[in-house]
Amino acid sequence: NGHVVKKTNNYVVNAERMVYGAFDEDKPKPKKVKPVVKADNKPKVPRQRPQYQVDRQLHNDIIKKRIYGKDNINRMNFMTLHSDALEPFVESKVIAHLRANKRNVKANAAAEEKTIVNVQPECVTSTLRDYQMVGLDWVV
Repeated sequence: NGHVVKKTNNYVVNAERMVYGAFDEDKPKPKKVKPVVKADNKPKVPRQRPQYQVDRQLHNDIIKKRIYGKDNINRMNFMTLHSDALEPFVESKVIAHLRANKRNVKANAAAEEKTIVNVQPECVTSTLRDYQMVGLDWVV
């Protein structure tokens, strides 16, 4: 009830009697015994990952290679197309490399001519609107 009580004034209730002045904190506490671990003489083997995790990691690595490969090509093409703007900021050997790559970029651009869909496909029976034709062109 908020009153201070001395530890010595407490009672300890046992099965048959009450002991005045004995307090549980005064009892010697039992020592904790650590469990004994038996040493294994077996060499530790690294944990084997399940096959689905191995397959997933291989798949992710393939995708990363594709993405980063395309990123490098796209970055090189961008820098080649903007080599005139970059010229004051880079060394002359870099500009020479970009100009040499300019021929490859033009050849690739000619090879990757876009096919524009102007006519609605026969398999689509309804009339497509202009924005739908643009979307279809993007898909193709």
